[in-house]
Amino acid sequence: MASLDLSDSLTGRDRPAPGARAWWLDRVRGRLYSWLAKTAVGPLLVHRERRLALIASAGILGALALSVLAPAWLLLVGPLALGVPHLASDVRHLVLRRSLPRGFMLVVIVACLSLVTLRSLESLHAFAGFSGRVELGVASLWLIVAWWAGGDAKQEQTSSEPQRSGLALAALVILLSLAGQAWPYASRLFLAHAHNVIALLLWVQLFAAGASQGRGRRWVIVPTLLCGLSVLTLLWLPVQSLTLHYGVLQLWGFDVLETARWLAPFESVRWSLGLTLCYAALQSMHYTLWLYCIPQSDSRAQGSLTFRMTLRGWQNDFGGFALALLCVATLALLLAASIDADGARQLYLTVAGFHAYLELALWVFLLRRGVLPAQSISARQQANPC
Repeated sequence: MASLDLSDSLTGRDRPAPGARAWWLDRVRGRLYSWLAKTAVGPLLVHRERRLALIASAGILGALALSVLAPAWLLLVGPLALGVPHLASDVRHLVLRRSLPRGFMLVVIVACLSLVTLRSLESLHAFAGFSGRVELGVASLWLIVAWWAGGDAKQEQTSSEPQRSGLALAALVILLSLAGQAWPYASRLFLAHAHNVIALLLWVQLFAAGASQGRGRRWVIVPTLLCGLSVLTLLWLPVQSLTLHYGVLQLWGFDVLETARWLAPFESVRWSLGLTLCYAALQSMHYTLWLYCIPQSDSRAQGSLTFRMTLRGWQNDFGGFALALLCVATLALLLAASIDADGARQLYLTVAGFHAYLELALWVFLLRRGVLPAQSISARQQANPC
């Protein structure tokens, strides 16, 4: 049974044929796992929920260290190298691998295209003064439709708990919609920071817990706590002083302090730099979740997916032509970065602006639909047999 108990594109074709020659990357990976199995972390690698919690925790600790010592690398190189693949993973696991109602799928496509168009026009200085309200208005309508479509698509429920969660989601959608129109600039900045955490919510509430039949809840506590501790650490003044004295703050024309002026526009340098460092760390965690943890959770097998299986899964979901376009887009962005790194980053951010709303809307839809870890696996199997 696939995680989230929705459509699953991982078929028998994703499993390597008996006797097929493994890629050299998979051979290296196999030897690494064989060596790790003999160490103290070996027992943690056997079960998927433990293995993913371990890898997510390692990724968070690595992001914390780099945020202190090399924030420019995370803020500049991260989006340029991993931005396009992580956007594709967003679409793959939230849209392509989910059995979305046809009408809601159309809404998703129109909303994404509209948001990309609005961001592009804004970069050309069109709609000056009210582009933020228009963008947040489109996003608010999308959230309302997501809430309605999720409730319309869900199965009959005998408990009052889904009704209470549905009302709570409705209140959240209304609050976000009103705040977006009242404070458009602040709302967009808030979403820029908060959307990195939405990936953690999706993984904890849906993907990880669904894949482990609820057992993953206790293991995801570790990376979740580490994430919170990392934020508190980066907001600590001595850590920011360490970054100012020894950290890499400039890279290829990109300046972390300059970025902090618009990413966290506070008069206090401490809060401005601290929140920018938090953004760098959470963005790195965001990439780790979308490019490794969520794909691993969104599969049938308890074992770790090989590189060959991962590539076949992407080919099955996107098709060869679309996958080639994604590779070309990634290479083109890197090539543009070799000419103007900060300009290439700004171009990526303009195009990628839709994905924060995509994650938020699909989070609302999936929670409203009732695809929660508390729902019994046996009941879901009877309702949607594989």
